[in-house]
Amino acid sequence: MSQTIDKAEVERISKEYRGLRNVHGKFEGGDKWIDAVDSPDGGKHTMMKQLGEILGKPNTVAAEILAHLGEPDQLTTNLDQANPVVNLMPGPLIGSQPGVTASGAQEYYLVYFWRGKNDYLYFKIDANQEKVISHGWKYVATE
Repeated sequence: MSQTIDKAEVERISKEYRGLRNVHGKFEGGDKWIDAVDSPDGGKHTMMKQLGEILGKPNTVAAEILAHLGEPDQLTTNLDQANPVVNLMPGPLIGSQPGVTASGAQEYYLVYFWRGKNDYLYFKIDANQEKVISHGWKYVATE
């Protein structure tokens, strides 16, 4: 993490996000719309955007993401929801060439759902170095 980022502020944002992560709004099987988790201006989306900007910088160690956002909702080599995805554990396959995961991929994605599986934040990770390559968002419809 950059030296200019206030670690206490990142922890505050992370804690707030983790609290909202377990709240199930309309898009995640809840009975009603909950602004804090369903709204694009709600706390969950706001915290996720902030954490994405902070932790999604190239060369951020993947362990930092896990420490602040927790276990991803999905770990995959493919963001294409039309095709089946293969969940995998990060890291090299024992006995394989450096940088090759169990699926043979050179990179993988840590995926954090915002409003179910349709809207999510992802971090593209280099499988060899276990560092961020890039990050981004997938939305069903543009905002």
